[in-house]
Amino acid sequence: MTKAALIAAALLSLSLSGACRAGDAVMTQNSTGDAAQEDIGEIGFGLWRVEGAPGRCLISLSKTSAGPGARMALSEGCHGQRLESARRWRVVSGVIEIVDERGRVLARVRHQGPDVLTGEGVRLTRAPEA
Repeated sequence: MTKAALIAAALLSLSLSGACRAGDAVMTQNSTGDAAQEDIGEIGFGLWRVEGAPGRCLISLSKTSAGPGARMALSEGCHGQRLESARRWRVVSGVIEIVDERGRVLARVRHQGPDVLTGEGVRLTRAPEA
């Protein structure tokens, strides 16, 4: 395992300890400051499995801040996949944007139930936490 992979694994492990479970409180961020645009009950933190990806591709949407208006996102086992370079996530107009370290949007998803996020050809389902 490379040094970068070890660091990423350590960060994922740390972020998972702060991830929410399905019934936990949720958070939204609104860059316009208009909280009425967000449906707080539909945005959640946690560990998500990327459906259809070969192997075990997981994305952690952490509570840990990654700078102004964004939280930490980490991927594990997503080699060669669209979300491999996920580093941050944010909520914009009710949509979760998963972005890379440069702020480029990798995916935009919405809740389709308490344990499913979908959008732009991506489907994430809540993964059990260790």
